Amino acid sequence: MENWRRRRCRVEKNRRGWGRSALSPDFDALSGLLSRRGFSAKTQSLVSAHPDERYVLVYGDIDRFKVYNDRFGTAAGDQLLAAVGAVIRKALPEHAVAARLRADHFVSCLPRSAFDPDRILALFDDWFTSYRQDFTFFVRLGIFAIDDPELDVSLMCDRALLALRSAKSSADSSKYAFYDKTLRDSVIKEQELAGEMATALDQGQFPLFFQPQYSYATKRMIGAEVLARWDHPVKGLLGPLEFIPVFERTGLIYDFDHYIWEQSCQCLRAWIDRYGLERTPRLSVNLSRIDIYQEDLCEQLCGLIAKYAIPKGMLHIEITEGAYTEAPVQLVGIVAKLQEAGFQIEMDDFGSGFSSLNTLKDVPIDVLKLDMGFLDARESTRGGLILASVVRMARWLDLPTIAEGVETPEQAAYLASIGCTYMQGYLFSRPIALEAFEELFLGGLSEEICRPLSEGPGEGSTDLWSADTQFAHTFSDYVNGQRQRHETDMQRYAAVLCTVYEEIFEFDRVHDTFRMLYSSTLPSGGATISLVDALARLMPYIPLEADRVHLKKMLEESSQSDGREPLSFTYRLKVDDDTTWRQSTILRVSDTSMLCCNKDVTELVEAEERSRHESAWQSERYRRLIEMTRKISFDYDSELDTVLFYLDRAGKGTEEEVIPHYLETMSAVRSGIVHADSIETVRGMFERARAGENEMSVEYQADYYGRGYAWYRADMFVAHDDAGAWHLVGLIENIDDERALRFRAEYDAATGLNNHAATQDLIVAALADAEVRGHSVCVVMDIDDFKQVNDTCGHIQGDMLLHEVGGILRACFRKSDILGRVGGDEFVLLLKNVDVQTAVHKLEQVKLQVSAVRENGMDQPLSVSVGVYETQPDDRTYRDVFVKADEALYRAKRSGKDRICLHAFSG
Repeated sequence: MENWRRRRCRVEKNRRGWGRSALSPDFDALSGLLSRRGFSAKTQSLVSAHPDERYVLVYGDIDRFKVYNDRFGTAAGDQLLAAVGAVIRKALPEHAVAARLRADHFVSCLPRSAFDPDRILALFDDWFTSYRQDFTFFVRLGIFAIDDPELDVSLMCDRALLALRSAKSSADSSKYAFYDKTLRDSVIKEQELAGEMATALDQGQFPLFFQPQYSYATKRMIGAEVLARWDHPVKGLLGPLEFIPVFERTGLIYDFDHYIWEQSCQCLRAWIDRYGLERTPRLSVNLSRIDIYQEDLCEQLCGLIAKYAIPKGMLHIEITEGAYTEAPVQLVGIVAKLQEAGFQIEMDDFGSGFSSLNTLKDVPIDVLKLDMGFLDARESTRGGLILASVVRMARWLDLPTIAEGVETPEQAAYLASIGCTYMQGYLFSRPIALEAFEELFLGGLSEEICRPLSEGPGEGSTDLWSADTQFAHTFSDYVNGQRQRHETDMQRYAAVLCTVYEEIFEFDRVHDTFRMLYSSTLPSGGATISLVDALARLMPYIPLEADRVHLKKMLEESSQSDGREPLSFTYRLKVDDDTTWRQSTILRVSDTSMLCCNKDVTELVEAEERSRHESAWQSERYRRLIEMTRKISFDYDSELDTVLFYLDRAGKGTEEEVIPHYLETMSAVRSGIVHADSIETVRGMFERARAGENEMSVEYQADYYGRGYAWYRADMFVAHDDAGAWHLVGLIENIDDERALRFRAEYDAATGLNNHAATQDLIVAALADAEVRGHSVCVVMDIDDFKQVNDTCGHIQGDMLLHEVGGILRACFRKSDILGRVGGDEFVLLLKNVDVQTAVHKLEQVKLQVSAVRENGMDQPLSVSVGVYETQPDDRTYRDVFVKADEALYRAKRSGKDRICLHAFSG
């Protein structure tokens, strides 16, 4: 929340200067490069000033920058970005510009003649290697060749970013990629797939496939992993890599995953009913990284288990190691909750990430699935040795292991020899459809996954306690070596941490002693003293009793904690008359040792205090604005994917609501707030902003106050903060009353169709489209002998009749068609993009339904006469089409009514 508030204050400072271009920041203070705004202006000028020169726009970022930030802190991350900025400035050729757009995203525009991607990447590889030898960086580039100097610079950046993403996701792990039309086509294809998902779910286009898992020793099936395929009506059978990443990027994955979970539960229920519990195989279903952000995830899964009355042990949950790297806290929390509810958790793709051991240490899983794509399963290879170590470690942890991707008998034999007895892969079976899987498990035996036998120390362990044995001498040498390694480790830690902290002490948890490892102001090293003496020296310089008590408590907690999370405390320090703020952080580095790292944070604390005051005043301004206008304030941060709402909940005062992962989880989380029919409208507003549109207004339905859906209008504009992220900001107002007035002004009360004036306007607007003019049909229709109905049955019955006819028209035609009542019993329709034969067929259905209408007092069936005109490319006005259809109508009436007549073209 504090990070959000600080960013919001920066945004607010920028916002005050939006109307004063002289104060607009053209430079990024951190890197010394141009800002997004400055880059746009400079690039446009640069390309225009050198029309004979061909330019490229290069987009790059630092892979694993987030990991670096998390590991070494934001201060170290900022230092890295500043250093990268200096490298870029130094490497820029003549007639070139560069900028930091946001976070670790950099962009440059330079002449093609001076651009050599291999040389640039080699330069950065060498620089990063020397910058920090204890951390590995990767750099990739996306390149857009500027062929149209008039193209908006933001679109150039977007295209270069597409190329960068292509380089990252390519099978050959290219270090750079050029933008081409195929990338744009792939984005359009993604949008098409995302738009088709809801219909595909409704129509059951996602059949389940199953990949069996076997015990190598018994050759019996132990279960199967559920996989997804899309049986697309046009594109055929699509593999998961063709649509799962699209659903993840568009936030649709939760709906899709829930569908797969429910289909799996339905299968289990059907098999149990048909074949019995003993013969039914256990299934494993996948959680995507997006799913772990769903607050009701555990409740949803438990609900499915209860709905289909399935034992929880029959449905295992697979999580990926990559989800831990992205959101460790959320993943650990949801795994613990699922296990508490009775689910078995499998760690999928183990070995494919950067944090495999941390994952195993922090996440309480039940089954380990080894990613064979990353480890070569042969005894003589390094990968094989690592694999053997992982399996042995899993056995020590009492974890069953399943090897994925087993393709050859040699791989299977080696896995069995190192203790991995459960396997899946093409050697045993490809993923197969439901019917084939049923035949497979009905034709053989199955068994459950068993935990491995624990591996103890073995016989002869008592030799350790005899001082005269060779084993004891070896062990003594080992202990002495351990001490030397410990001292070396301490010096390494100090060498790394001294770039961030001013003092570093080692705290021995066993003996309660302190010793200095590093100080920026005092000579390094020093005697080891007791914790009591260390505190006695420090406490006189801490003026507040509360701070002294808190610091002692933190040290006591650190000696008793498991050390998974660092402990940190900020307090005042007074030396002579100078008061500063000091932060002490306790880091566990071994079972016996912790590091106490100190640094002066006076500037940071004072800046945060100013930020809090400014944030409080900003919140007060928002409160007054909301209470005066009765509108909702909206601020979306594109870099954090976070929205800040200010709402006044009916006299209860203004409330602040922060919504993280807004777009990422919109379909799954916001569907209860934003109406399902309006989700794409709201999402489109963000897409327009991302595409470079600066102002926009959309109308949609939402339930912000828990009182049911209402219509709202969002008036938004785009602005950029000093970190380079764009914001979508504005006000949201309730327009229920306005829409009701518009409805009364534009719609006919008796039929619910458009009134005459609105119909004319809509038809003129539609005819402005050449495609509509050349492929549409205009219809004029009236009710035969309607005056007689009014005279015989009365005007109330007549109005009811009109209402029924209006309902028939709405039911028979599409929402895109224009339907209007133009007076009395006469109707005008514009059926867009249809041929005459299709239109006449629909009108025959209308006639049939109208003839079935009966009102009290009517002796004869109701009928209508219809005139039809096929629009032509030169039809531009309402009169052009209405007059011709009206002429056909009167021909129908003269021919005996209850007829459909087509306009006869002369010549």
